[in-house]
Amino acid sequence: MNKKGFTIIELIAVIAILSIVGVLVTINLTKTMKDTQAKKCTDFKEAVEEAACTYATLSVENADGIKIPNCNNRKDGCTYTLKDLIEWDMIDYNENECNKDIPFDRAYVKVSWDTKGEKVCEYYEG
Repeated sequence: MNKKGFTIIELIAVIAILSIVGVLVTINLTKTMKDTQAKKCTDFKEAVEEAACTYATLSVENADGIKIPNCNNRKDGCTYTLKDLIEWDMIDYNENECNKDIPFDRAYVKVSWDTKGEKVCEYYEG
């Protein structure tokens, strides 16, 4: 007998294989997108921490003439809230995709000094 095409079993097998590959690709893409978003959020939190740490020992004014308080003479260190950092134009809160996950009013950076006299900056939420 002359065979001029594919049998229904062959077509079903190819469709099943393509479906499995499609599901695997979708799962991997979803995981990659979540990992990328988590990395962006971590980067933003590190930028907030760095901004507070940088300005903690400076006596500066921002572009609007607002004097930013420093921690130089405080042995117990100081705390900068995320709200303060935004108002002082140290960070731009609106450009970040993670802003819906960060508690705007409760996020802060604690700046202190360790026993060696080195500056320690830690980001907290809540």
